[in-house]
Amino acid sequence: MTSRFAGFTLVELVTIIILVAILSLYALSRFLGPSQFATYATRDALVAEMRRLQQGALAGQSCTLSVTPTQFSLTGPCAGENPYPLERTTVSLAGSQTFILSLDGMGRPQAPCAGGCDLAIGGEAPQTVRIESEGYIHGL
Repeated sequence: MTSRFAGFTLVELVTIIILVAILSLYALSRFLGPSQFATYATRDALVAEMRRLQQGALAGQSCTLSVTPTQFSLTGPCAGENPYPLERTTVSLAGSQTFILSLDGMGRPQAPCAGGCDLAIGGEAPQTVRIESEGYIHGL
């Protein structure tokens, strides 16, 4: 007495699921390359550092945000442990990739952003961080 069942074994199904998962991860990485992710991550990190700078200014600390072609970081009492490295991205203010930003005691930008400005984040998916003249900091 033999019984014939049509179908796949559990091992075959698991193997196919693993292969499909690997192929889909590869395809997803082609849509969202590391450069595109890097610009969004840089924008979010820059907004976070600017808001930390603003909190320090409101607390009466004299801190600045220093940006170079390879990194940005807070200096002074607000300084963190490590600067943020700019890999696959650039940050520029009016075309310059080296600048220093500071805020007054009310959290408003001082020169060179006294009337508000845009920080351009270059990369595969360019982003912008806007600093309004009243001190509101946000990504566009």
